[in-house]
Amino acid sequence: MGEENRHLRRVYAEMSMQKGLLKVALGKKR
Repeated sequence: MGEENRHLRRVYAEMSMQKGLLKVALGKKR
């Protein structure tokens, strides 16, 4: 169970990081 939680947390962190990068990329385009 703990292992699964760690995996989900890592996936969530990567997703939020990608969203942040997308925001930065969109901001630079404008």
